[in-house]
Amino acid sequence: MMLPNSSSWFHILRVEYAQSYFKSMEKHINTAIEGGAIIYPSPSQYFRAMEFTPFHHIRVVIVGGEPYHEPGRATGLLFSIPMAQSSILTTELKTIFKAIKADTKLINTCGDLSHWALQNVLLLPTVFTVERGKPNSHTGIGWEILTRRIIEHIDAKAEPTAWILWGEAANKMRRYIQNPAALILSSCYPDARAGEKGFYFSRQFSRVNTFLMKHRYKPIDWSTL
Repeated sequence: MMLPNSSSWFHILRVEYAQSYFKSMEKHINTAIEGGAIIYPSPSQYFRAMEFTPFHHIRVVIVGGEPYHEPGRATGLLFSIPMAQSSILTTELKTIFKAIKADTKLINTCGDLSHWALQNVLLLPTVFTVERGKPNSHTGIGWEILTRRIIEHIDAKAEPTAWILWGEAANKMRRYIQNPAALILSSCYPDARAGEKGFYFSRQFSRVNTFLMKHRYKPIDWSTL
């Protein structure tokens, strides 16, 4: 399994790579592939979020669940889809974009979220891989341990971080965020019923920008183009 090329992440993740849980997880994935399973995203994209967002530059972390398990959708960036399919939005993206419109008036139609990642928004899954057509197939094999370690490293930074936690798996990670200066916004998973749970009117995006400006950081442009 290839670690990120980013030197800031490599020095953090190589420690995890040597751990028994990581070796076991890698073996599980390789065995599945050898048995004919199709894994999303492609191996070169497992750590794509880290390639886009250097560790020392992180200002915002969006934590979610697992990659899309449908063909041609997972990119290694949480909730993002390939530019070639960026106009065919997933349910999750439609929900997120409705919330952005309600909060900031921005209208997004492109599902490629790399513009966010390049603004120091880490798009972090709790589980980095999934088998085609089998949701939750890689839950519990070890990715959650890695996600916890990543969160703890970010939380230990001196600079305050804004956290957006979407869904049950993400909200379980809240206990590992201990920095009293952090902004933590928890919500439901952005599925088709999220609107019934107040997702559209939680104003998470403007609240993050208010937090960033308070700490003299540049606010995020939540458009996707």
